[in-house]
Amino acid sequence: MPRTDVSATAWLSWLRALAIVAVMVVHTTASTAAAPDARSHPTGVVALLLDFGSHFAVPVFVMVSGALNLDPARYRGSREFLRRRALRLVPAIVFWHAWYVGVRALRGEELVASDVVRRIVVGDLYTQLYFFWIVLGLSLVTPVLMPLIRRWGRTGTGVCGGVALLGTALLAGTSLLSEHLENAALWWVPYLGYYLLGWALREVRVRGGALVAVGAATVALGALAAWQWENEAAPLWLHSAAPVSYYGAGMALYSIGVFLLAHGLLAPDGALRSLLRPPAMTIGNEVGGATMGIFGFHMSVIAVLEATAWLGGNEPAPDLATLFLRLLVVVAATLAVVLPLRRVPVVRRVL
Repeated sequence: MPRTDVSATAWLSWLRALAIVAVMVVHTTASTAAAPDARSHPTGVVALLLDFGSHFAVPVFVMVSGALNLDPARYRGSREFLRRRALRLVPAIVFWHAWYVGVRALRGEELVASDVVRRIVVGDLYTQLYFFWIVLGLSLVTPVLMPLIRRWGRTGTGVCGGVALLGTALLAGTSLLSEHLENAALWWVPYLGYYLLGWALREVRVRGGALVAVGAATVALGALAAWQWENEAAPLWLHSAAPVSYYGAGMALYSIGVFLLAHGLLAPDGALRSLLRPPAMTIGNEVGGATMGIFGFHMSVIAVLEATAWLGGNEPAPDLATLFLRLLVVVAATLAVVLPLRRVPVVRRVL
C-alpha cells in the first residue's frame, strides 16, 4: 500500500484500539455503575463516568468500518469484498458462539438446544456477541451501497448517513428498535447511519479553536450520559429526546465527536502525531488489528473473575483501588492471551 494511504488512515488503527479498550471498560465497570447507590459515593461516580464515557465504543467501531469498507478506491468488486469479509467474519462468529455456549455450560447452566438457537438469533447468547451480527449485516449490504456512494460522493453519503442516524434517534425512545430490529438479520439497520458517516467524515479534519470546541462538547456529552442514566433528577424531556442508549441522539453526537476529535489529534500535524510513528504505531496496529479477538475473549476473563469471586467478582467494587485493579486485570489478561495467539496462523482466523 502506498505511503500516502498508510498515513491517511493510520489514525483509524489507534481509534479502533481506543474503542476496544472502551468495550472492556464498559463491561468491567458495569456492575459498579449499575449499583443502586452508585451516585452516593466516589467509586460509583467514577464507574458511571468510565462506563458511559466509554459507550462510544460500538458506534465508533461501526464508523471505522465504514471509513475503510466504503472507500471506493479500496473496493475491488462485490465478489472479492464478500469473499474477504466471509473469511474474516464467519469463522469468528461460529467459534465465539460455540465458545460461549461452552462458557455457559461450565457455569452450570442447563442448555436447551432450542433456547440456545433463539439466544443466538436475538444476540442474547452472551453479552457482546450481538456485535458480530452488526458487522456481518453491514458487510452484506456494502455491495448494494457502493454504487450509490460513488454517485453521491462524500457530501451525499454524509446527508444520507445523517438522515439514517436521525431516524434511529427519533425511534430510540420507542419499542420498535428493540422489539423488531434486535436480531441477527436486522441488527445492522440502526447502525447504518454510523456506517455511512464513517466514510463521509473520514477526511474531515477539525483544527485549532474548532477542535477545542469539539473536544469540550464531546467531554460534556459523555459526562451528560453518565449523569442522565436512570437519574430521576434528569428532566423527562431529556429522557424522551435523547435516551441513553446506542440509538439515542446524545450518544450519536458523542460518538461523532470522538471520531472527529481522534482525527484532529492523531493527524500528521496533530497534538498526538508522535503516536503515528514507530514504535508507538506498532502498538496501535497490533491492538487495533486484534479487536475481533479482544471483543470475543475479554468477557471470558470477566467470567473467570465472577466464578472465582476474585476482586469481588461481579459485585460492585467497594473502592477505587478494586475498580481500577479489575480494569487492569481484564485489559492485561485479555491482551496477554489474544496478541500472542494472533501470531498462530490457524488461530488468527478467529482473532
